[in-house]
Amino acid sequence: MPTDPSSTVLLYNDSYMALKPLKETEKCTIFKFLNPEVCARVIAGKKVEPLEGEPLFLNLVCSLYNICLELNSTKPTVGAAEKNLIYFTIGYSKEYLDLIKCCIYSIVSNSKDLSNVDFLLITDSKQAFDEVAKAFPDLNLDYLVVPSAEDGIQASMNKLKVFEYEHIFKYKKILFLDADIVFNNDANQIFDLDIEDHKIYSLIHEGCDYKSHNFRYHNITEYTKEKIERLEKLKIKPFNAGQFLMVSSVAMARHFTNVNFITHLWEKEYFFEQSFLNTYFNYNEASNTSLLEDHFSIYYIEQHTIESLKLNKSKNVHYAGDPCNGSTKLEFLKSQFPNYYDILT
Repeated sequence: MPTDPSSTVLLYNDSYMALKPLKETEKCTIFKFLNPEVCARVIAGKKVEPLEGEPLFLNLVCSLYNICLELNSTKPTVGAAEKNLIYFTIGYSKEYLDLIKCCIYSIVSNSKDLSNVDFLLITDSKQAFDEVAKAFPDLNLDYLVVPSAEDGIQASMNKLKVFEYEHIFKYKKILFLDADIVFNNDANQIFDLDIEDHKIYSLIHEGCDYKSHNFRYHNITEYTKEKIERLEKLKIKPFNAGQFLMVSSVAMARHFTNVNFITHLWEKEYFFEQSFLNTYFNYNEASNTSLLEDHFSIYYIEQHTIESLKLNKSKNVHYAGDPCNGSTKLEFLKSQFPNYYDILT
């Protein structure tokens, strides 16, 4: 076993495991777990045992996270880049293309200077990128083509592939946005926030309690009562994965590699990528669900309407609910934010 685990990648199939030297890209080490459980046991140097009262799968989640911490404990993983990145995911859907155009238009309309902000579209359709680029010729816009999505769920889960983008380490911070978001404030306010490596920053709608950590929307397993009490003490709530902020670092690339492989291991019920991101980052107490509360408001529409929620237009609004139904979202956008909808007319 090499003395520096970050210099190798573990490859496996059902019968063997081998070590292979890594390559250097953009001066950052590329690291992949091709079998999270085997990798955890080999690097940790011991057999993974379940935590008392909790599933083995959560112990695996914990081990993978801690490996990333150890590999990055002696050297900085965040570059000195000054530019930031906003990215979206989409399959070729006319309605969702229109939603993304309206979202970008709202950002452009409310931001004084976007010279240090690039935009990325993760898509299975170059045509989708071309249409967005045509609408915003003055923006720094790029794309990452991924295999065709079978449905809206898979298209949404492509947000986990952002670290496959070849220029990703040229950015300081990364902001993911669902298409059904409008900005009412300067996007630079988000990028001016102080954030840490190894963490994901998001939020949940007002009134959501800590017991929601065990809802399938935010968990693929189930936490113990003691774990939920600890999360409450730390003020870590479950989060909506329709918007999140993070640094662009080798460490976060490794964490997202872990999340991606967890999605391949899991064969039971889940809710989009949100279940996996919540389980990985919340269980490891590596999420901040309060920092963005001053900047975003989540409002649910159609059959997911929550009567107690008020539409707060003083913040950037994520009009969530009714997933994969672009038509109802466009109707809501037209009725509540006609100034942003106008770009489509």
